[in-house]
Amino acid sequence: MLGSCSKANLIVSPDTTKQLTGDNLKSAPSSSYSLIWRDEFNGSSLNTNYWTLGLKDPGTGNMVPGAIGQYLLNNSYAGYITNEDCYVSNGELVLRNQKRSYTGTDPSGTYSYTSGTIMSMHKVYMNRGYIECRAKFPVGDKVWPAIWLVAEDLVWGPEWDCWEYFGYRSDVGYDAMGCHLMTGTYPTTTWYSYFLQPFNGIYGSQNWHIYGFEWTSTSAKWYIDNNLVYTLNASGVSNWPNENCYLIINNGENSASPDQTTTWPNYLELDYIRIYQIPISNTGFETGNASGWSPYGTTSVVNNNQHSGSYCAYIGADNSGYEYTIYGLEPSTSYTFSGWVKAGSSGQVANICVKNYSGSQVSASTSSTSYQQLSVTITTGASDHSATVCFYRWGNGSGTAYGDDFQFYAN
Repeated sequence: MLGSCSKANLIVSPDTTKQLTGDNLKSAPSSSYSLIWRDEFNGSSLNTNYWTLGLKDPGTGNMVPGAIGQYLLNNSYAGYITNEDCYVSNGELVLRNQKRSYTGTDPSGTYSYTSGTIMSMHKVYMNRGYIECRAKFPVGDKVWPAIWLVAEDLVWGPEWDCWEYFGYRSDVGYDAMGCHLMTGTYPTTTWYSYFLQPFNGIYGSQNWHIYGFEWTSTSAKWYIDNNLVYTLNASGVSNWPNENCYLIINNGENSASPDQTTTWPNYLELDYIRIYQIPISNTGFETGNASGWSPYGTTSVVNNNQHSGSYCAYIGADNSGYEYTIYGLEPSTSYTFSGWVKAGSSGQVANICVKNYSGSQVSASTSSTSYQQLSVTITTGASDHSATVCFYRWGNGSGTAYGDDFQFYAN
């Protein structure tokens, strides 16, 4: 799909203030979302727990699929990625494009441009949710900056281009912001593309704007300054993505574009980037089944004894329960898991816990036959990006238990 919007239905008031505070941390499009991860770029340098400079993960040696070197994705890009073009300054991530002669080593060659690229492969990744950043995009016919998602499994496809600006693209023309999805597996892929054009002419790319991208099981939505600008429905897409995906953020130069209106150097600037998710889908089992959870032992979803709604989770024997692994967590961060649970009969115990992170398993229990809200709090370790939450029975006979309305959120 290739589309364009008229100026009349895209005009917004530019946000030219510098910082966001307070309730702006909760600007996701739904109150069901929780802030799972963020980088405010307030340090003196790039946080290497989150980001890798270039296209090669230093821990595993894994390369972005298709890359022809650690510092060049492919020959469509004119700029060689350098350390000095990726930096943090005054609470902002800055990715710089420069026009200069540069001798690169991986891949080797002499380049007429340099650029900045970072990625979060194997460090920060997500499967569905809402991404928000506050950014300034550069303009000019040569520039090609983007904020995008690619699959953690190192197979090329899917690819989400959350925000991809083309100063010039031969099949589209000048000044186009792309909102794209690529599905399938390279080279057998299908593109679903949409362009906001003329983007700088409407928005003023070099003003601060809030860019939002929401990916759910039924649709993807793109927002600018909290205004919805495009929706892609899953019903019209083959192979709707359901993979863990990591971030790539780059300022680049397009080899196929002219260089007549571009000012050098130029910058892609981010004030922050944040990921929101509905950490536990089917929190109250209102699908009528355990969709999203991993049940084990003797369990079922029943339409009696619920705390709210029409359904709840039932445990029918000892050593049985439900588990849910949550991905995309922020390291060194406090999280709380809570839920309403009750024992099925006197003298029995119902439990919740969080496990499978670098800290000790944390549990809470009740022997009440009336619903009690239990909660446990953990702090993730310096390298933790996931944890498993559980509702279960263990070690005291063949009794039963009920659970409902579970939550997981950052403190």
